[in-house]
Amino acid sequence: MKVVTTDYIVVDRPHLKEFFDVPSDTFSFDAAVWEAISMKHTLKVGPSFYHVDVVKNQLTRNFGALLPTLVEELGVVLEEQWPTTDGNNTV
Repeated sequence: MKVVTTDYIVVDRPHLKEFFDVPSDTFSFDAAVWEAISMKHTLKVGPSFYHVDVVKNQLTRNFGALLPTLVEELGVVLEEQWPTTDGNNTV
């Protein structure tokens, strides 16, 4: 499974003005997802942003120690997704 993420929002021209008129604190991807999948009704829990604090604190603080492992994992994933060899031939 490949997950594609972007930093783009596609809006048709008639809705563009509406998009720019909305205050920036009104948009929330997390809130929209929770509402769309009715998480509070299906799992009976509210949104949790625990992972944000983990990334901000523990991961950022320990990034130097984790970097070699992350680089190794990235190499494995890239080779799996985009192999540099095809049988006996180098691509």
